[in-house]
Amino acid sequence: MLGVLRLQSTLSWVCTVVLCCTIIASQTSAKAEVMMPDAWPWRGVTLSSNERSSPQDIKTLARDLNLNSVQLMMRPRAMTAQKRIGKDEAWHQSIVWANEMLDACKEAGVVAIVSVSQFPVDPSLSLRQDSPEFWSNEKLLAEVVHLSASLAKQLKNRGRELVAYEILSEPLVRSASGVRLPDRWPSLQREIIAAIRENDPLRWIVVTPGIGGVPKGYRDFSPLGIPRLIYGAHMYLPHTYTHQGIHGQARGYTYPGVISGTAWDKAMLARHLSDLRKFQLAYHVPVWIGEFSAVRWAPGSEQYLLDLGGLFDSYGWGWAYFNIGGYHGWNPDYDQEYSEDAPEKWQSHYVGRSSVRWKTLEAIFRKDRLNHVPRTGSVNLSSFPQNFTSQR
Repeated sequence: MLGVLRLQSTLSWVCTVVLCCTIIASQTSAKAEVMMPDAWPWRGVTLSSNERSSPQDIKTLARDLNLNSVQLMMRPRAMTAQKRIGKDEAWHQSIVWANEMLDACKEAGVVAIVSVSQFPVDPSLSLRQDSPEFWSNEKLLAEVVHLSASLAKQLKNRGRELVAYEILSEPLVRSASGVRLPDRWPSLQREIIAAIRENDPLRWIVVTPGIGGVPKGYRDFSPLGIPRLIYGAHMYLPHTYTHQGIHGQARGYTYPGVISGTAWDKAMLARHLSDLRKFQLAYHVPVWIGEFSAVRWAPGSEQYLLDLGGLFDSYGWGWAYFNIGGYHGWNPDYDQEYSEDAPEKWQSHYVGRSSVRWKTLEAIFRKDRLNHVPRTGSVNLSSFPQNFTSQR
């Protein structure tokens, strides 16, 4: 009898432990679900402020591609040259454009990531965001932080159509000695995050460990320990292939095939994404490929995009095709033939929605590719402004 009582007591204890573990696991799972962004995983395209992108594009793309997100890339420096306006006016017009596009996102039921990488804004300085002089000038770096705060302050009252901010997605320094990660990037990124959060404490922020936003930057990298961060990267590897023909770069590389002495196929693409994949699995964080593409004339580029899209979806990553309406090499409105950058050369290659690249994008966005991927994430809306909880 005593043995039976001991057995019952032991079973009761085991059941209690199992029940507690189940409750904890359930709570942990629920918490993890809450910490995913709205409409996750994001599947979208990039639209830029200095190009012909308009609110109508949002409506058309949402209808034709079944996308759930767009990256709105503000490019005020390019706008100053194109419109011959000052940098302050270019920044103001970029904000106006972002709000108009966000209005269209709200109507179409998609979310937007607002991205800015063109620093310094003033083109008269003859500096770019990869110039050594930019990264060594504390006044210019302070302007990045100031404009990050300004962006969040001016957009904080938007509804749930604005889901995240991204600042300087490809931090790097180019010099005669090569390409490297800016020494100031880790601390500057934290300053940017703090500036955004001070003005908009609720939205997500896309971050990167750097050098140029490549996936291998996540090797031996640890999360920043800050809530509501998306870990971003860009995928153009191998650049010899994806950028062939741009600014006189050599052409003739084919995918799948041997490129610069290495055999590239879907397995090799996965290998070059492996550092980011290991990071995701180790820390259970959301990952977003904010740019991926290949010039339209690269042989096999459609298969290259399909293979990447399949990998991203299988990993549960968000992604954005680069880009719609921009440089003719990436723009799907043009055919597969190589064309030089002079307008009279590339404009004759316009074919609109009948292009092969558009067919590829339609295949990547096709609904039945998502049967194994959750279409939406979950967010805790209780602390958001009232317009966040309204139905889209």
